[in-house]
Amino acid sequence: MQRSGFPIVTLALFFSASLQVDARLPRPECAEGVILAIDLETQTIVFKGGKQKKPLLLNWNVGTEFRSEGRQISPATIKPRDYVIVSYKRISFSSPLLKQLILLPRKQRNACLPANPCSTEERT
Repeated sequence: MQRSGFPIVTLALFFSASLQVDARLPRPECAEGVILAIDLETQTIVFKGGKQKKPLLLNWNVGTEFRSEGRQISPATIKPRDYVIVSYKRISFSSPLLKQLILLPRKQRNACLPANPCSTEERT
């Protein structure tokens, strides 16, 4: 007797179509620290966080927000040794992508920062 593989293939297709795949994008990471270098041409920032041992190279794009005292600013206003709060996403096979940079005024450098510096309240 010869059996047909049709019922097996049909069942395999049915079960594979009913499987749900949950892929999640990486969550933004937040850090506070100092800008070591900025390159406007390559759109990169070298950032040193307070608890990080190594500096972090961050890329930015058109969707990146640069803010200071609640206002949007140009990346050209950021200088080395500026104290900032950054929000970034780690991307596979590339440098992390900067999502938001908040430039802190000199008077706030030693002040207490909010519990979640990347919250939407900071963006207003």
